[in-house]
Amino acid sequence: MEMLRKLLHHALYVTNAPGSDTQIALGAIVCAIYLMVQLQAKPYKDQADDFLAVSCSFGLLMVFFCSIFYKYDVITSSVVIQRSMSITQRRNYVTSAMLLSVVLVVSVLGSLIFAAVIAAVQAILDARARAKLRRLKYMKDGKWLELEPAGGGDPQAFHLFLSHAWPAAQDRMRIVKARFLECLPSCRTFLDVDDLKSGSGTAEVDKSECILVFCTSQYFEKKNSLKELYRAVVQRKHILAMLEPDATQEGGLDKAAVEALITHVKLDKFKLRKKWAEWKDEGELLPAAFDHAPDEAEVKVALFTTPAVEWNRLPHFQDVTIRLIAQNGIFKGTAGGMYLQGEAAMGKISLPPPQPGRAYHLFCSPHNAGAEQFAEELKAAPVFVTKGKKASAPLTYTTDVAMVGQCDHMLMLLDARTYTSGEDTAKLIEHVHAAMRAGVHINCIHEFPSVVGPPRHECEFGRMFDDDWTPAHLAGGPTNLYKEIAFALKGVEWRQPGLVAVASKLAASAGPHKPITFDTPSSYVPKSGPNLWKRSAYEDIPVPAPWPAPVEEPAGESELIA
Repeated sequence: MEMLRKLLHHALYVTNAPGSDTQIALGAIVCAIYLMVQLQAKPYKDQADDFLAVSCSFGLLMVFFCSIFYKYDVITSSVVIQRSMSITQRRNYVTSAMLLSVVLVVSVLGSLIFAAVIAAVQAILDARARAKLRRLKYMKDGKWLELEPAGGGDPQAFHLFLSHAWPAAQDRMRIVKARFLECLPSCRTFLDVDDLKSGSGTAEVDKSECILVFCTSQYFEKKNSLKELYRAVVQRKHILAMLEPDATQEGGLDKAAVEALITHVKLDKFKLRKKWAEWKDEGELLPAAFDHAPDEAEVKVALFTTPAVEWNRLPHFQDVTIRLIAQNGIFKGTAGGMYLQGEAAMGKISLPPPQPGRAYHLFCSPHNAGAEQFAEELKAAPVFVTKGKKASAPLTYTTDVAMVGQCDHMLMLLDARTYTSGEDTAKLIEHVHAAMRAGVHINCIHEFPSVVGPPRHECEFGRMFDDDWTPAHLAGGPTNLYKEIAFALKGVEWRQPGLVAVASKLAASAGPHKPITFDTPSSYVPKSGPNLWKRSAYEDIPVPAPWPAPVEEPAGESELIA
């Protein structure tokens, strides 16, 4: 279109009636038509280029428009002709060449300046919009990550293959694909319901660079899903396991549990090891493929050669999972440090000093197992601003209950030990009562269940509402511990966003103390036996330990309940 306009203006109309009004009129008509098309089509990828092109087209149209009046001015400016014109004719037809020149210059330059202003405003708006995009970026320079076309440009190749048991995991795989369309648009992601045209998916496995295996209990009971995994192992594809921590969603399997499901019996049940010979005879094996049918041990090794990631529904944990899939899966750990724009783990918090008249940010009960250790962990974590005018005050805490009124918050760590530690639990509840009577804000944090990383005494939050866990008066009414959301904590790569969230709450929720008046129950009788708040009232009564002694690493939920 641009070359056609140049052809018309620079070739055809130059030779058509040179110097005539017809030549100028035709040029003006072409300019007007081209400007109208340009305004409708907006053909440029960058909106600033559209603004500049429209301004230039408008300026060219004004040149032709003013040229017509310059032609008239040549005639009407003649003294001889003006003498033959009446006063009215001179007023109506004689124009000022100076005025025309001013109009032309102002029109052309004004349109360009106006376009520049609009482009600048648009650039600011685009920058703000880009800042909100959840894109993966390089840690070193903040540039967006981009992928080369999969398979060297093969339109049937994929960067990421989502292997899962349909329909149990379809919803989560749909979220994974949608997240990668957002954070890494250059990534081609295979999802069977979108991309499988025919066959069982093994051909697409061969043309995918990374296979994400979503390990649910159903996955290892379905022939097609296991076939995808075995095909990926045979072809020596890069495999990344993703585990589902929620047992109610076909999950709850850690690495050991998944490995226990991969057996010779299961491979032979679906005749997968025989498939190797068929694939070899049909010429489907890649040059890097196994030269024999892999056994269960080789499948297990291939599945967990790269550390597994964990699926998460909570947004700040899910961001970490998506980043790790890209980092350890799609890029195979070769892209260097990366982060997801807007990721909570990248946040830095400016913690103000304790409120005037107070000495500490936190009170950590010595009877709340792990609370003091968490305060130390948070204090040392890279979550606080360390430089500049917004540098954080050092995090301070005390374990002396006599100083609870000198604290902004009480830290309440909820895990499998909180309500299962006998006398320590009883004393912890007394400290909770003291904090409430002093009006100290109580921040609850919860060790969230996970199937990756070392044990952290984690437990389901729903356990807190069991009859033999949280006392009834602390689970409802004005003394409800859970009226504010408890911040979830996880381990390994997912620890950082939890720490940032806790630090953010500490920085934002400090305020005046609001004492609570309430009656303390004389005792609490859980299913497993009495737990006495005021030991002095029962000194002469022999009471068996209401809970088993604390253990460092509980063997399982059933032992805790017992």
